Amino acid sequence: MAARFVLLFSTVDTIAVSCRSAATADLLREFYSPRCLPGAAADDPLFELDGPDADGCFSLTGSHSFWRGPGATALVVELQIRIDSYLLERTPYVPIHAGAVAVGERALLVPGMSRTGKSSLVAALIARGATYLSDEYALLDDEGHVHPYPRPLLLRVPGSVPEERTAVPAARLAESIASSPADVSAIAAVCYSDQTEFVLERVPASEGVLYLLQNTPRVVRDDDRTVTAAMRALRTARVYRGRRGDAEAAVEPLLALLAE
Repeated sequence: MAARFVLLFSTVDTIAVSCRSAATADLLREFYSPRCLPGAAADDPLFELDGPDADGCFSLTGSHSFWRGPGATALVVELQIRIDSYLLERTPYVPIHAGAVAVGERALLVPGMSRTGKSSLVAALIARGATYLSDEYALLDDEGHVHPYPRPLLLRVPGSVPEERTAVPAARLAESIASSPADVSAIAAVCYSDQTEFVLERVPASEGVLYLLQNTPRVVRDDDRTVTAAMRALRTARVYRGRRGDAEAAVEPLLALLAE
């Protein structure tokens, strides 16, 4: 069995994927629906998925990479990491390492590089009713608006050694997934510590520029558009810094920022 699909990232690009088994086709539909559509036979697939094989392993083949490992969700994690890398070099927007959610048309950005707890915090926020934009990249246009990049959430597996990630379909956690841009209303640079209570203080907008630029992927770090997009996002945003422990304890005060 072989099937081709197109994954739609309307604000970024489209990705053609070939599935050589029913199991991988089902995975794609589960994790990327409703943005997973049947592709034409002529579509040149960027990635090919297969498995499970006799050892229970799945595989992913790209133009310059190959991955094989156990676990269906591990395959989705690997696929999404490669999609991120591909799209970052092609997006017309400025990507910032930041979780992004919204209430109405007002967005909250939580900047931070990988392994800083963005995804777990975003998962807690959307479970409380916030609209999901992204758990990894906030996409800013030239006017500073943030566009949705609703990929599957990649969450750390507590206690795993080495540290593992699992994938969760966004629709499983979020009641609402954004389909249009929003104004950046608040930026909260909150560092995670497992031995601290939630602390938050407002800081000058100039610090917000630093938070955004410090969390810009290297591929666009020297792009003049990055500074412009960051400065324009701050025209509508208040900036905060702080510390947090458990994600659940941070949800209410962070959502309150969008109600001010």
